[in-house]
Amino acid sequence: MPPRCPAAALAESAPGERAQVKAAVLEGASTMHELTGGLSWTMSYNLRVQLNYVYVWAPDYADGKGGIVSAGSSSLADTTRKNTIVGSEHMVGLRFIFRI
Repeated sequence: MPPRCPAAALAESAPGERAQVKAAVLEGASTMHELTGGLSWTMSYNLRVQLNYVYVWAPDYADGKGGIVSAGSSSLADTTRKNTIVGSEHMVGLRFIFRI
């Protein structure tokens, strides 16, 4: 499991209250690169569908340092797995655009 972000602090809260997480997105990464690709389909005059893929990476990531703070692929209930430092992230998005 990647190390937790030292900048992340989980605020203690009473039962029933929401917990707050404060974290930096880039923890020690001096450089970050992003690659984005997408497809767009015009289904009709009133409907367009877009599919996007984004890959983000920190080239100076090594041994849990100089990476990206990620909450992805972690359980929202498991606070020990939140805010881990990773070297890269993937994102796929699907969007429907309706013309009225």
